[in-house]
Amino acid sequence: MSLQAKLDTLTSAISPVGAGSAGRGRADKKFLGLPAGGDERIKLKTKRKEKADQHEKHDNHEYFWSYSKLHRQKKAGQWLRRRSPTGLAKAGPPSLLQWVFWGSYHADSFFWTLLDAVLVIRHPPDFCRRARAPRCPPRREISQFNCGSSLVFILLFFLTLPLSAQTLSFALKSAPPDLSVSLNGALQTPVSAAAGIRNFRIESSGTGTLRFSAQGYRSAEFSVEKLPVKNGLLEIKLENENGRFRLLGEYATGRQPKSAYFSPDGRRLFVPLLEQSGVDVFRFEQPSDATPDARLVFEKRLSVPGSTAPGFVEALTDTRRRELWVSNMVENKVHIFNLDTLDYSMSLQTGGVLPKVIVQNPTGDLTLVSNWVSHNLSVFDSETKKLIRRIAVGGTPRGMAFSPDGSLLYVAIYDEPVVAVVDMQQNTVTTRYRLYPGEGACRHVICRDGRLYVSDMFRGTVNILNAADGTLLVSRRIGPNINTIVLSPDGKRVFASSRGRNNPADYTKPGPEFGAVYVLKADDLTVEERIWGRNQPTGLAVSPDGKYLVFTDFLDANLELYGIHN
Repeated sequence: MSLQAKLDTLTSAISPVGAGSAGRGRADKKFLGLPAGGDERIKLKTKRKEKADQHEKHDNHEYFWSYSKLHRQKKAGQWLRRRSPTGLAKAGPPSLLQWVFWGSYHADSFFWTLLDAVLVIRHPPDFCRRARAPRCPPRREISQFNCGSSLVFILLFFLTLPLSAQTLSFALKSAPPDLSVSLNGALQTPVSAAAGIRNFRIESSGTGTLRFSAQGYRSAEFSVEKLPVKNGLLEIKLENENGRFRLLGEYATGRQPKSAYFSPDGRRLFVPLLEQSGVDVFRFEQPSDATPDARLVFEKRLSVPGSTAPGFVEALTDTRRRELWVSNMVENKVHIFNLDTLDYSMSLQTGGVLPKVIVQNPTGDLTLVSNWVSHNLSVFDSETKKLIRRIAVGGTPRGMAFSPDGSLLYVAIYDEPVVAVVDMQQNTVTTRYRLYPGEGACRHVICRDGRLYVSDMFRGTVNILNAADGTLLVSRRIGPNINTIVLSPDGKRVFASSRGRNNPADYTKPGPEFGAVYVLKADDLTVEERIWGRNQPTGLAVSPDGKYLVFTDFLDANLELYGIHN
């Protein structure tokens, strides 16, 4: 038997029975490595072309997972490399939008999409060119876009998408300045620090808890999502862990709250505003079953009819006449309100320039106002409201205090470390107490039990002088820019507000650190406790019963209320 006869017999045995079996047998000559005739070559090429066209028409779904086909059929391979996440990964990590677009386009086969994603993760991005995986079961064709399955895919994709890392960046201004920062228990270190501000860049998953802590202070915690960062700056202050003062609340005020005064019965708090027109009035509410802690409730803002001028500075309560006097340094006036109804009464011209502190003599018949720029004191008759005289003091007057009998008035001179002593019978300065040589800026003065307590803002000191002869008994450096000082009702403690270091460019802008309120022993000015404030603690007041302390954060338009626990 000839070779051709043997071949026909063999192919007849292995070829399927039916139409086309003869063609299949001839085509298999190429498979067996036997030579084929010219017609057979043409038919074979035609078959191959038809088969390739069929694959191209069906978007090559049958051979999607056959990586050898990606190399053998150029066009199909290019299509897959362009549209699959595998192909997208070759140009770099695929974006979220590319994943969603590709998944939506092939949403009928969510299983295969997830499998492709797994392969991308477990293999290098160019695994298409190296892998020689066996053919997987063919994918079925898509006749049309399936909207429902697409939505299901997108939903499941986002639910299973791992949370990406995020960089949490902020500048930190804190009190104490060296407090520690940790995220989920891991200590964080700043990337840089300058002028009291530390800069942090923290890698997080978008969730977690930031903890701010320091020895001797109560820790503060914030979730990453609710971190109170404003304009890139995070301000954190901690409270003393075992101190006698407990923060009860913070309250918003008008701009630049300059000072704070309790009413004689302690039921109200008055806060003059330097940069706005008026005085904020808060009602003081004692603890109750509904509110276990005392609190302040904003009641109203006092204003002068027909005037919008800012510049409200200091205040005085006249218990005999039930009046509230408030100085206004823009209008050079003193405004008077009814202490009970809060109604406006009248305004008085001081005859000076930039009026500041207001005091009354012990009998209450004279009310005096210190005029900052004109370097004098305005003396009013408290009953008639008539301006009686002006007394020159030879410097910039600020704080004032009467002797117990009212015969002498002690005036803090802001130009130098001097207290001017005015004889109220002669209406002139009779002596000057110099605290120490050199520069200084006396701001507030208190007279109690034969002693003068004087603050020096320039040197940051609180001083004790003998009221009779001006002898310096104690001088203690407390902190930068000592501002207001007040004495506790029992006379045992002195409270002093320190504004902190000024901003080098402008003192009306926040400086490099927070200020504080210092609690001092009245006998030797030893510091008992420091209470951190915010930006420039300025106004300061103790309730008449000695149970509560309030102070204003001048640049934050903020008021802080503390309970005093013995």
